[in-house]
Amino acid sequence: MTSSPTSQAPSPRKTLPSAGFFVLMIGCTALGYAAVDRGESDANEHAAWLSGHIDGFPDGFRQAIALELALHQTGLGDIEASRHWMARAKGGVVDASRRALAEASLARLVGDPEGSHRLLGVATAKLSRGMDPGLNVLTAEQIGRTQAMMDSHLAPPPGSTALLPRESRA
Repeated sequence: MTSSPTSQAPSPRKTLPSAGFFVLMIGCTALGYAAVDRGESDANEHAAWLSGHIDGFPDGFRQAIALELALHQTGLGDIEASRHWMARAKGGVVDASRRALAEASLARLVGDPEGSHRLLGVATAKLSRGMDPGLNVLTAEQIGRTQAMMDSHLAPPPGSTALLPRESRA
């Protein structure tokens, strides 16, 4: 297949056999997980690619990608973008502990510490039934970081950016 520099990349749905969807989704999200796990800023690049290609994945998997994008947006402090991706994450093949973590992270961001603590408990309880042992480790670490943020910032002053990542603070 020949393409000019100005042509758009073909949709994964049109170019891959059905097994290829799964491989591509796992590969792309695994790269994103690895970047997040290493604390690298290129997690933004992975999130941007996934958000631009999400509709090329089969229904059922799009929800898992949307959930990861919601988690990414809460880490950036973007409430509206997180809500958008959470709405797209309903249903599908989604790990219950990841869903509860995303909900807890959003609750923390909007200033609902009680809801966040409750949902972190749900996420922790569901870890043992996770779909992937490696993802369970990442989820447990993210639960711990979210809990630590809650414990150290229970009552930020109005207008505070204390709950946002340092690079997101104005």
